[in-house]
Amino acid sequence: VFEAMIAWIKHDKPARLEYMPKLMEHVRLPLLSRDYLVQIVEEEALIKNNNTCKDFLIEAMKYHLLPADQRHLIKTDRTRPRTPISIPKVMIVVGGQAPKAIRSVECYDFQEDRWYQVADLPSRRCRAGVVSMAGRVYAVGGFNSSLRERTVDVYDGVRDQ
Repeated sequence: VFEAMIAWIKHDKPARLEYMPKLMEHVRLPLLSRDYLVQIVEEEALIKNNNTCKDFLIEAMKYHLLPADQRHLIKTDRTRPRTPISIPKVMIVVGGQAPKAIRSVECYDFQEDRWYQVADLPSRRCRAGVVSMAGRVYAVGGFNSSLRERTVDVYDGVRDQ
């Protein structure tokens, strides 16, 4: 990310240099190796010539001076674990395990830390392929205890059916 940002700025330095401090806020320098910070980042002229960017480098160096078990004490946007774009709210478990085909669909709510039953599948299944797409859960194929299923069941969580 650091190298991509530097390359982007250098591509049109007169027009882009003003954006460098704001972009550097999002570069997680403390998580780069100490050697990389010293050999690459510290030697970059664009960093040397910008006080705000030098402050980000100093923050990263301070991070590396701490023992590993104390680094969690530095709490900045550049050191905190990032939240994924989409955190799953629930996990849907469909059908059974061979040879027991069942119709049940269960849901685990990560926020409430609990399981609950939702609407059953129209047909009994085990070993089905399952995918979530556009707010629906699809159970594809599998077995109905003895025979191969060649159908697709759809679960709509909004309507619970």
